[in-house]
Amino acid sequence: MPEGELRGIKPAAVNGFKQIVDPSRSNSSDRLAALFALRTQYKTDIRVLSYGTIVRVRKGDGHDWSYAMCLMPLCDSIRLKKPVITFPFWKLQENVYDAVSAQRRGVVVFSEAGEPSALAASGKPRDMLTLIGFRVDQGRQDVAAHREEGVFSFSAINEDVEWVGQLKPLHAQRIAHDVAQNFSRVGLSEAEWLRLLCDRSSSQ
Repeated sequence: MPEGELRGIKPAAVNGFKQIVDPSRSNSSDRLAALFALRTQYKTDIRVLSYGTIVRVRKGDGHDWSYAMCLMPLCDSIRLKKPVITFPFWKLQENVYDAVSAQRRGVVVFSEAGEPSALAASGKPRDMLTLIGFRVDQGRQDVAAHREEGVFSFSAINEDVEWVGQLKPLHAQRIAHDVAQNFSRVGLSEAEWLRLLCDRSSSQ
């Protein structure tokens, strides 16, 4: 245990605490985390791609899945006229239990089989921003996924894309705020000794 605040706890210790709280391995902590961040879905036959949608993506000839969050504003996700449209996504990493120094935003999602995945949003735009093209449902004028064989699959170009979850608006906005800050960083040259002095925390 760290001295002082709990934020210094190592990821392995947090995982150990989860096992103590949930010895029956019912994933109760993961289910509670998912309830905090994800919207309840009442429709059983369709999912619509929009701001805050979490998907898993696989290249057409690949075997490994990756996760991403849709950054397309809600008003730009509907009334689509073109047959194909490109949506921006921010990649999510499966490194929640890794000890890293970067600030991350976490979310837990569940597969159709009930397996939890803890995901984190962080990184630089050059590494995490990606674009995916989708075929538009001309009748609905949006990008929709219909349930097939237990999963919701979108009609993507050259990639397999499946719906995983829908973030609550404030959780999606917090990730988008971090993304916007990454884009607005100012790069400049300054005196290193002065930067180090000004970056010190009050506890040092």
